[in-house]
Amino acid sequence: MSTPVPTLPLAASRAVDAPRRSLRSTLARGAGQVLASQAVLAVAGISTLPVLGRTLGLASYGEFSLFVTLLGVVAYQDVARQLLIHEHARRQTRSAEIAALTRLSTVLIVALAGLIGAFVLSPASAAALVLATWLHGLASRDYARLAITGRVGAATAVRNFAWAGAFVSVAALSLLTTGPLVFAGPFVLANLVTWLAYRRLAGPWTEQAAPEAAAPWWARLSGWATLARSSELPRYRTAALDLLGFTLAAAAITSLDRVLLDLTAGADQLSLYSGAADVALRIQVVGSALSATLYPTFAKLVSERGEAQAARQFLKVASWVVPAYFLGLLALLALDSTVLGLLLGPAFVESRALFALLLLGVF
Repeated sequence: MSTPVPTLPLAASRAVDAPRRSLRSTLARGAGQVLASQAVLAVAGISTLPVLGRTLGLASYGEFSLFVTLLGVVAYQDVARQLLIHEHARRQTRSAEIAALTRLSTVLIVALAGLIGAFVLSPASAAALVLATWLHGLASRDYARLAITGRVGAATAVRNFAWAGAFVSVAALSLLTTGPLVFAGPFVLANLVTWLAYRRLAGPWTEQAAPEAAAPWWARLSGWATLARSSELPRYRTAALDLLGFTLAAAAITSLDRVLLDLTAGADQLSLYSGAADVALRIQVVGSALSATLYPTFAKLVSERGEAQAARQFLKVASWVVPAYFLGLLALLALDSTVLGLLLGPAFVESRALFALLLLGVF
């Protein structure tokens, strides 16, 4: 005799399913926001290359690309963003300590931006790098709050749209004049817009408790005065060092080649390398966008029809996507001179062999 399976009343069943539907809709909305904004950013990056390559030329394109790369690398060292998301989730960390973690991380990445900029960039670009990094740090606490409340998609979309606007602004300004502030200023403005948008989305913060007046000014300014008195300091330190080890390694992989070229090979060689690398990376965005689009589709298919049906559908799609992917790669390799000439200008065709190697490496 089989044991009857207990069932929930209809109202209780709906109550259980409601949070699941809410979670699915939140994930779908967030994924849609990220994909749409990523597509806009990719289009802006590719469509502005023909203007930037021709207006900035070999003399300035390398510094522009180096500035954008270093801004991303330095901002990536803001380990407070990941740490604050965890602390918000715990709901046990005092608001004063969250503010102090944000300030200390901001001070550190601003100092790093100033150090790198002084050795690698022109004075105007270095100043813009410091200012943009400071604005990025200011937005970290609001980003963490948005992430923990399920609005990371909106936060990412704001940043992507702001950066897309920065690329378009640089291209428009370069038609009128050239100079470090032409390609650095719009990214400072993009980070300002991002910070203000985060503040509006996250809402106001409660007043923070002031540190002891006896603490040195630098300790009060950086937030160290608050953290030094916290019993959680060892845990914060361990978590930050774990994150920092990964971010520093990623930064070295991302930027060391361009920094060394800038210091040793000169502006023309840096521009040729940066141009070939930027085109290869922007083409790779197509593959990234495809995978980002397919993933939620198959995840939904697994949820609705099971793994077997999803696997069969995946094989059907892969049977034509994968060959098309590699045929596209072969076509790009065959048309390397044409691609570089169209996207960057005749001056960059010289880097066709380098472009082929980078394209293979990126793919």
